[in-house]
Amino acid sequence: ISIFYEFSPLLNNTQQEHLYAVYLDNKGFLIQKKLINIGNLNSSLVDDKIIFKWAYKFSASAIILIHNHPSGDPTPSVKDLEITKQLVKIAKELGFIILDHIVIGNDYYSMKMHHNFMR
Repeated sequence: ISIFYEFSPLLNNTQQEHLYAVYLDNKGFLIQKKLINIGNLNSSLVDDKIIFKWAYKFSASAIILIHNHPSGDPTPSVKDLEITKQLVKIAKELGFIILDHIVIGNDYYSMKMHHNFMR
């Protein structure tokens, strides 16, 4: 997946979680990549208002979320899954689509590939 290769160099040597949002237009073309938050070693605070503020500002139709696990293990935590489910629901209510949430470590984990709530 090209997003892994693009973001892996940015995220693999960090000691903190970084959350990025990639904003796309209605044809799937990139509008903007935005660093949303930097957390600590084990967590990143997710503020849905910031994610969707930028979606409105960029007139985006779709969003891909990307964050890293400094441990190198890309397996999403229970909290990662809960937050993503909540963000998918909010996005639908606001008229956006979250296409995927990718967790980057030594490899990557695509929530779209593994979880029905992303479909």
